[in-house]
Amino acid sequence: MTQNTIKIKIIGLVATVVGLTANLVSTWVTEQKMDAEIEAKVAEKLSELKK
Repeated sequence: MTQNTIKIKIIGLVATVVGLTANLVSTWVTEQKMDAEIEAKVAEKLSELKK
């Protein structure tokens, strides 16, 4: 294999890893936001019930 072929394969592998990592982080952030919203709504409903 030539140097260019190896470089292209490495770049492709790095791009794949970066894409997968970005996807996982995005999913995690979305889940954290949803958890925060759920906690806020539960707290709101509990405070309404205590009144």
